[in-house]
Amino acid sequence: MDHSEKLTAIKQELEQTALLPTLRLKADAKTPLTSYTSKIGGIPYMPKGFDYPLDAKGNPLCFLAQINFQSKPPLEGFPAQGMLQFYIGTDWNYGMPAAHDLRKIPIPQKNFRVIYHEQLLEPDALTIEMPALKWEKDSYGGEYEPPFTKPLALIGEVATQPIDYTNVGFEEALLVSYNKHFNEESSRIPRHVSNHIYDACYYERVAFMDDQGGEHRMGGYPMFSQNDPREYDPKLRHYDTLLLQIDSEFNPEEREFEIIWGDMGTAQFFINQESLERLDFSDVLFDWACG
Repeated sequence: MDHSEKLTAIKQELEQTALLPTLRLKADAKTPLTSYTSKIGGIPYMPKGFDYPLDAKGNPLCFLAQINFQSKPPLEGFPAQGMLQFYIGTDWNYGMPAAHDLRKIPIPQKNFRVIYHEQLLEPDALTIEMPALKWEKDSYGGEYEPPFTKPLALIGEVATQPIDYTNVGFEEALLVSYNKHFNEESSRIPRHVSNHIYDACYYERVAFMDDQGGEHRMGGYPMFSQNDPREYDPKLRHYDTLLLQIDSEFNPEEREFEIIWGDMGTAQFFINQESLERLDFSDVLFDWACG
């Protein structure tokens, strides 16, 4: 094989490396919403007497999303029933844990919350009364807003996913493949090789998002706008499973962003696989970054 063919072989091999099952979630503004719908925004599933989550100052959190496992295709390692909900802060950083909180395990859910309802009740046992949100003021005298502009249903489809180029572990997989195809025993990837592979992965992602919309998913590999927060802190690698990813998404028909994290960023919630198997959602890593 010549040089170009070897690069193509590396790219193809990476597409089959460390495949994971994932539940891809497509946001849809046309599907009718109820308390039981998997969705972003809107009115969450709330039993009467529900202890609505508050931040460290006693202010109500913003309902971000919920996943009804009973209405989704089964995903290996995830619950088969119940409702999983995600709440974020009403401050400029949406309640993302501060650096000093990341040094604690479990990470305290001071200004965000993940709540699991194992058994779903009948409609007459629910409430739709939500507290008013108090958003933090910005530097111009206005208020910060939720990262979504309207409620959106989430429609799930199970697939397999290769490791994403922004993830911890991608470069190691690339080095193994490079040494194999170039018959070397190098400890570093030549820059022209890594640039070629990373550029190809990036443009493939852009094309996919133009065609399919936002990269919302449960399980599988996260897609980072900047860096994997687990890359530089070994303690954070404890959070080895992607619980939920909500991406920014532009609606070309209405010419507006329906979901926007900063300037086209992404948000992720991570959990340890053993905690997930125990249905223990008290220890979760929440991270988001601008594009």
